[in-house]
Amino acid sequence: MRFDPAKSYPHPVLRPGSTDYPQAEFQVEITSDRYRGGTKLRVSAAFELSDPDLLALVSAGKALYVLRVLASKTHFRKALTSEEPKMEETFREGLLHGRVVFSPFLVSRESLRNFAAAGWHTDYSSLRFDIDAGSVLAEDEPKEYWIDTAEDSPIGSIFKVEPVDGRALDGGIWRCRMNEQKVILEMTKTDYERFISARAQVRDTADVQYLMNAIYLPALVWVLQEADRGEEEFGELRWYRSLKARLDDTAGCGKLGAKADRLRDAQRLLQAPFGRMPLMTKVDAS
Repeated sequence: MRFDPAKSYPHPVLRPGSTDYPQAEFQVEITSDRYRGGTKLRVSAAFELSDPDLLALVSAGKALYVLRVLASKTHFRKALTSEEPKMEETFREGLLHGRVVFSPFLVSRESLRNFAAAGWHTDYSSLRFDIDAGSVLAEDEPKEYWIDTAEDSPIGSIFKVEPVDGRALDGGIWRCRMNEQKVILEMTKTDYERFISARAQVRDTADVQYLMNAIYLPALVWVLQEADRGEEEFGELRWYRSLKARLDDTAGCGKLGAKADRLRDAQRLLQAPFGRMPLMTKVDAS
């Protein structure tokens, strides 16, 4: 069941965007804590319900708080239920991965005959409803989370190098594409092959710092500057969450969205690659 503020129910339902209960609220605060290094997750939900008649149903055992958990990537679906306005559940490793949707409800536990609530809109003031067991009495907007290990990934993992059609880019020029799960560094096919060859030759040597300074450092500066003003656009992408975590974990770096010296922060994230370049061997001209 997807949240639809325009959906028509056979009885009044307390929900955002509806006037069925004009003076009442049903809100849920969800917090999630992922165990570092994996996808094991502890989820807590705190429900706030203000309508007296709906609260009376809960107290009488005729209604339940429900949190539906849906992770389409792992084909996981579960409904957590509670008689109390708080619940907590720990999901073992692998159950939740990728996009996870938490949908909060208040659901009738048994059939309700001739039910009426004083808080209904005046259009319903003279009406009574028969409500079946399992029916929705209140709902809040779903909350979406992205569950993976992006926050544990090293900073270099946010980049991926790809070749593009030579007609789309001049030789010797590279650019960033930021709307995928990784930041794509695009190069012409010739430059891509040269880059891959150079990277393979210096991967395990001090010379790799030349690549860090020539490609990854300016790319990271650009990405940081764009990310500072692009949470709405990039916030759910893996590279953004990894970058955010690395900034939070690195002493002296400004958080995303803050006014910060991103050139300095990029060098700190890459562990000062300029200072780690090897000294050039002096050639004897004689």
